[in-house]
Amino acid sequence: MKWSKTELYQHADEVLDFDEQLTFDKSAYAQIDRLRDILDVRVQGEGRYDSTCQRFVVNMTIQGTMVVPCAITLEDVMVPLKTTATEVFAFEKSEDEDVHVVKGDVIELFDLVFQLILLEVPFKAVKPGLKDYPKGEGWEVMQEKQYRALKKSQEDPRLAKLKEYKPQ
Repeated sequence: MKWSKTELYQHADEVLDFDEQLTFDKSAYAQIDRLRDILDVRVQGEGRYDSTCQRFVVNMTIQGTMVVPCAITLEDVMVPLKTTATEVFAFEKSEDEDVHVVKGDVIELFDLVFQLILLEVPFKAVKPGLKDYPKGEGWEVMQEKQYRALKKSQEDPRLAKLKEYKPQ
């Protein structure tokens, strides 16, 4: 997933297919609390250098698995990753803000793929089939419907005095 300017000129207006497995160093995402690991990343796609507008257009699909913490228990949850992207690269400065301007003479997709994966990390994930919610001394995690039922059954202390009121 790396192409030089010379290589693109030689294969101008041809489709360049790619299919690669990627691994990411854990230190790259160690500071991200919502992401614990990235596994089995496969990037498939095709690129085409358009010689008339001097742009390299890449269509790709990224698949893999992310390991994220459960929002309730903090246990590992495996979340499937599948995203598609179309990216445009140019070797010269462009006014179009959707175009990636390449520094140097080599287009490399590794960093871009990593950014696209980070965009797919969920804000919250819950372990599938979770039945036992954590609890401790004086506290417990409960489902929303349990919480609402509990709130309905409890009396608002601000309105307790109104029960004593008897109109005459």
